Amino acid sequence: MTTPSTCSKCESKVKAKGLCSSHYMTQYMTERVQSGRTPRSYGGDPTNRFWQKVNKQGPSHDNYITGEPLAPCWDWDSGLNRLGYGLFKLHPKNVSAHRFSFELLRTEDISELELDHLCKNRKCVNPEHLDPVTHQEHMRRQAEEVFNRPLCINGHDWQSEGTYFFTPSGGRKCWVCRRITLDKYNRKSKS
Repeated sequence: MTTPSTCSKCESKVKAKGLCSSHYMTQYMTERVQSGRTPRSYGGDPTNRFWQKVNKQGPSHDNYITGEPLAPCWDWDSGLNRLGYGLFKLHPKNVSAHRFSFELLRTEDISELELDHLCKNRKCVNPEHLDPVTHQEHMRRQAEEVFNRPLCINGHDWQSEGTYFFTPSGGRKCWVCRRITLDKYNRKSKS
């Protein structure tokens, strides 16, 4: 008997038991809760463990696309990955806390999609702040948001003409920062 290459619930690549990663984790968690069994080393219902690590009184932000105010963020108060996103131990693996929250509280199938934080708070797990989008749309939104910033990373204005230049890869660089970097380099090379 051959194993299927696509998930029985969607068209994603199979991870285990004929299901994609997203559907497998959902089924695993559901079976554990319904049977009353829990992973020994992590004790307790995964859903209860998850909510113990969430602070629903987080900061308030505006939707970075529409500018409308959003409800307060639900900050993840436990482990973070190297990029600042929450990690949740769902035996036997770590899963993204914001993705777990979205799958727990919303019904859309997001196995092929990425979640864009509308609040720009990477620790936020509020599903109302998460917008499921394709990778291409997510990258377009990030590039647009970075390009529309009024200041460079060091706080120099780059809204007016002549304060920035474009790199061969299409990125935008600040002239003031470039001059500072060149001055430091020239001072070092002279000494």
